[in-house]
Amino acid sequence: MRNTTEERATPLRINNPSRLLSVLLLLIALTAAYEVGFMAASLRGGQTAMVAGNACTYAIFTDGKYTYAQNCGTGAIDYGGPSNLGGATGNLPETVINLAIAHGGKIFIKAGTYTFTTTPIIVAGASPAAIGTTSVNDVELFGEGDSTILKGGTGLSGTFELIAVANARDWYIHDLQVDGNAEQQSNSVYCSGILLWNTDNSTIQNVVVHDNKNVGIDTEKSTSINILNNYVKDSYANGIEVTAGSNLLIQGNTVDGSSDVGISISGDNAISGGDPVTNVICTGNIIYHLNLGLSPYHSNAAVGIDIGDNGFATHVIASENQIHGPGQDGVEVNPGLGTDADITVSNNQVGNESLQGVYGTLTSELLITSNLVQNSGAEGILTTSSVTGLSVSNNSVNATSNIGIYIQTPNALVNDNNVQVAHRAILTTGLNTDIVGNVILGSYGISLDTGSNASQAIGNYVHATDQGITVSSSDDTVSNNRIYPAAIGAIVIAGGAVGTVVNGNDVRDITYPMRDSGTNTVITSNAGYNPLGRINAPFVSSSKTILDGGGSSFPVNATTMTVWESPKTISVLISSSFTTGHTFVLQIDGTQIVSANAPVAEERPYVFKLQPGQTFYCQYQAGMVTFAVSGE
Repeated sequence: MRNTTEERATPLRINNPSRLLSVLLLLIALTAAYEVGFMAASLRGGQTAMVAGNACTYAIFTDGKYTYAQNCGTGAIDYGGPSNLGGATGNLPETVINLAIAHGGKIFIKAGTYTFTTTPIIVAGASPAAIGTTSVNDVELFGEGDSTILKGGTGLSGTFELIAVANARDWYIHDLQVDGNAEQQSNSVYCSGILLWNTDNSTIQNVVVHDNKNVGIDTEKSTSINILNNYVKDSYANGIEVTAGSNLLIQGNTVDGSSDVGISISGDNAISGGDPVTNVICTGNIIYHLNLGLSPYHSNAAVGIDIGDNGFATHVIASENQIHGPGQDGVEVNPGLGTDADITVSNNQVGNESLQGVYGTLTSELLITSNLVQNSGAEGILTTSSVTGLSVSNNSVNATSNIGIYIQTPNALVNDNNVQVAHRAILTTGLNTDIVGNVILGSYGISLDTGSNASQAIGNYVHATDQGITVSSSDDTVSNNRIYPAAIGAIVIAGGAVGTVVNGNDVRDITYPMRDSGTNTVITSNAGYNPLGRINAPFVSSSKTILDGGGSSFPVNATTMTVWESPKTISVLISSSFTTGHTFVLQIDGTQIVSANAPVAEERPYVFKLQPGQTFYCQYQAGMVTFAVSGE
């Protein structure tokens, strides 16, 4: 028989509020302990690992109002919460985190926003000024990727970092978001994201750092540091900065927005002889949007990578980076004068800079190789006279507004580059510059300009619309180049040039193969070839030319033509303007065929048939000789 007595649940009555609070804390602790037992931590390469109960030292979490630090070994809440456990005065997130960090080990910060309201924020060890003081070592500080946000609150002032580690070693900071909250800060705030100061053997990896009024990621006087695969956005000064220190790796980062420098690699104040930065590899980074124009130092330099940004730098490699404007210089090398700087800029892609793609000054042993430089507002590659030990090789320079490669450096080697520009391809004012084996397309090909004495242009392929190779200095050599159409002149020896040697060049399809206004020019064994059949006024030189078989007291004119693809018939027409005492010589493969003395009674042709490989040579004094070349 059914019992009709109504059964009712007896409500839980807790008359003591402190008991209620204890129960609530217990429930929170149990929930957190369960979550900490199997927490997902995003690791390098996109893998996921489970952080089991005692695998971390402390787990930091927030309920939206309070921050808690839970001991991963015991499950107890040691710090924070509404009771300010463990001395977490005011239950500030930064206080709770710092109390946990003091134990070392793995500090896991769960997803959530942790807003910091005091400065400095997270500090392990003493302030950077107190070198040698005791600090916390062997710390792994990590979160749940972008979902763990450490944020600068409003009302902060002064210069500080959201995460600062000083006088320490063996730190691993990864999988966090660090938000400087720049737009909500006053003009007196100079907030940086992360600083490692006087710290060794540490890594910053997979961190999103953004909206800082100073530097995104900063290391100073630190050694064996890895800065890997971070995303650094909108830093008002530099995106990533390494100052002094050694054995530094900056790899796989993206710097999206800065005002001064995307990645700065510098010693500590070279002017006062401070500590250098040395043994740095900066590779595989992507840098763009360099024009924020919000520099706290009113610089707004807008440089992609700066090697030696106000301080000595030695043994630095910048390779395989992508730098996209708008900005001023793509890669700037300025490490300070000294011996054996040993800087390599290689395999980078640089584009759309308002000034230079690669700029070098005040350095030694500089190698610029295998870079792609496009659409620079000024020069693609520019090096100044203060550089020593320069090599510029195997670069591709395209569509610069001014000069493709501009070398002011003495004793430089410029070889095997591909330069395609609208204006001047390669220009040097540096003493004893070797320009060898380059492929060039431009209005003006190669310029050995004033000051480039004892320089050489050898074995280049030049396709120029105005002038192929021009010489304005002394004792230069132009040899074994192949030069295609040039409306003004394939080889132009300017009035200030002295003692230029022009030898073994192959000039094709050019109306004016050579113009010589120099002094003591030596012209030998050059070949002129016109696939359409006509060569006019070939290799016309001045009365100051020295040429075997010719006197220096009369205008001497000479040309050499080599038959290439198929047999050719060469017709030589001698003008009646030859006068008594002038000599006219024709040779084939060095054998003299005609030796005539003027006057010539009438214009008459000499006709020769040459086979492929045979060379025709003509030397004449004064007058005019016209050559016509045709097939069989």
